[in-house]
Amino acid sequence: MHRLSTMDDGTRARLSWSLMALGLGALAVGVFFAHAGLAPDGSAPGEEQFIGYLEFVPRHWLVFTAGQLVAFGGSQLMLAGAALLWVANQPLTWARAGLAAWLAWIELVLLWGVVPSEWLNLTQGPLGWTSQNIFLTIPPWLVLNNPIDISYAALKDMIAGGYHMFSLVIVLWFAFKIQDWGKTAPKQDDSVTESPYGRPMRKVT
Repeated sequence: MHRLSTMDDGTRARLSWSLMALGLGALAVGVFFAHAGLAPDGSAPGEEQFIGYLEFVPRHWLVFTAGQLVAFGGSQLMLAGAALLWVANQPLTWARAGLAAWLAWIELVLLWGVVPSEWLNLTQGPLGWTSQNIFLTIPPWLVLNNPIDISYAALKDMIAGGYHMFSLVIVLWFAFKIQDWGKTAPKQDDSVTESPYGRPMRKVT
């Protein structure tokens, strides 16, 4: 944070526009493959019009999911570039504070709205993770000879819960670290001493 906050305006502008341009390109490519990956392939009646301009895209959930991941990465680059260009190192005004809040709102909607929703769509749709499909059977001798199965539906919920906890920690960590923006980096003691083994040591505080 200290290094980013001391970046000069020209370097920050070039980095910001590069991030947004790269993010926009990734978003466009990702959205295309996300939609084309699950588009009709012309095999059903009335779908013949899709044969041609989309036939080079494999119809598979892996293509669909890869497109979503690329699009999500592009959105993160665009948000980072916009925040770095129009919010960072700028005099805080009501308009700029509103823009920062809007960017933060978009990020939280993506993290806790779009991503969990698409995860449910993937697992309940193409993957078919239902409560009837068993993911793991716990050995009876571990649970007093009781039959306990873990279904794919339970696995889906466990992954979703873990994602929410992990992303919450990341958001709180970032909110804490962003408070150092614009502050002077802590001073370091550059004095060099010798270790008991004869190697130089530098004390860092």
